[in-house]
Amino acid sequence: VKSAVRQAREANVFLVFVVIDNPQNKDSILDIKVPVFKSGHQLPEIKPYMDYFPFPFYIILRDINSLPHVLCDALRQWFELVTAVDM
Repeated sequence: VKSAVRQAREANVFLVFVVIDNPQNKDSILDIKVPVFKSGHQLPEIKPYMDYFPFPFYIILRDINSLPHVLCDALRQWFELVTAVDM
């Protein structure tokens, strides 16, 4: 996935990963933990999944009715990012 995201970025494709999360905040993606293995015989650490999420731009959406507004805001932020880099 990281390779595909990198290729899209190099092709000037703006990706926004939209996570449709549980509106009651039960079993949220923010609650998912993953083991992180280190070298040697150390025990793995348990870290939040979102710390290792492969997409640099993502939206966690709990209210599907707000999707148009949220996508519009993401696009506005992307334009701000692009114009700031060009300056």
